[in-house]
Amino acid sequence: MMELHVATDEGNSPLEKAHLQRLFAKYLNPTKGYKTLIFSDDVEKTYMVKYSGKIDITNYASWFQFVLPFKMSDPFIIGSFEKTLTGSGNLVNEGTFETGLIVEISGPVTNPSLTIGGETLTYTGTIPSGQKLIIDTEKETAKIGSNNTMANYNGVFPLLYPGSTNVVSNSNVIVKWHDKWI
Repeated sequence: MMELHVATDEGNSPLEKAHLQRLFAKYLNPTKGYKTLIFSDDVEKTYMVKYSGKIDITNYASWFQFVLPFKMSDPFIIGSFEKTLTGSGNLVNEGTFETGLIVEISGPVTNPSLTIGGETLTYTGTIPSGQKLIIDTEKETAKIGSNNTMANYNGVFPLLYPGSTNVVSNSNVIVKWHDKWI
């Protein structure tokens, strides 16, 4: 649970105040599921929240204030921007919690492998030209297109821990991730 304290600007007519209240109610509709919440002073972090509770509005002559009760979809705060590394280099998770990786290996290539933080990911077989092997280390899946290729994958699913992690791979490998905080 989290609370967001809200106050409108001064100078609203009673009609404008009523209009603003309807806009807030429409946007906060809990039947629409979880929505992203990003604060303008920290755009690097995205919270997944849903309105959960009751709003008590305190009215003043030309403005009003209230507290929005939110429920987060999970305890994690996700980085707003996807990070990528092509080929070898360092992955940096600036968050405080381990996060999953998406590894894309583009064909044509036979028996590709790469190393992430000392763990070796290997695929036995050929990835055709124009196709990609996509390994999701959080969901623990390996696919080419919609085809499950786990039978040809060695089943190594490293997570990216806070800090820097070394990657050794070829230029046909792209690693993607979002920082994660708890």
